[in-house]
Amino acid sequence: MLVLGALVGSRFGNQTFRLLTGYLGAAFGSFAVSISVATLFVLIVAHLFPFPFANIAVAFSPGAQDTMMVLALALHLDPVYVAAHHVARFVVTAFSIAIAARWIAREGKG
Repeated sequence: MLVLGALVGSRFGNQTFRLLTGYLGAAFGSFAVSISVATLFVLIVAHLFPFPFANIAVAFSPGAQDTMMVLALALHLDPVYVAAHHVARFVVTAFSIAIAARWIAREGKG
């Protein structure tokens, strides 16, 4: 994680402070959208299924699977539920991107 953070940070090394603050709006906007989408799905699942709300909230939290597993263990939640949801989310995302890329490529040729 340290190497990844340093690598990403080095990409912004020669940028001005003004440019970086300009990206702040996009960063907060992206954060707001991801939290809003996660909240919407948490509320839908909490309404439809009898799972504990804390498990659902951690399972839908944007973040890496290993981080959410550690958080679930620290909060005495069900790590299997959290991990299963994250794996399912990654699989759905991967297939959705593949399908969308193929569709976009076909549209570009036509």
